[in-house]
Amino acid sequence: MRLNANALPSLVLELWDWRLQLPIDAKGNFSGKAAEVKVLGSYTHKDYFHPGSDGGVVLAAPVDGATTGGSILCPVRIARDELLGPG
Repeated sequence: MRLNANALPSLVLELWDWRLQLPIDAKGNFSGKAAEVKVLGSYTHKDYFHPGSDGGVVLAAPVDGATTGGSILCPVRIARDELLGPG
């Protein structure tokens, strides 16, 4: 299979039941509560989650930024949402 450097991450990875936490809050700042994206089908972010030049997927995780409640670490992560079913 040939990878396409312009493909959405959801065309490279099966992301229908995954969610993404970003190091920024809802306003794009590095403070406050970390933003969470629950639908990744057409989602990209130029700094943190986008197609790679080699056709892969880039997930950038800086060492600082917005956090989840009670956390002191930057929470950039992608996690499978086990509570969701197909559809």
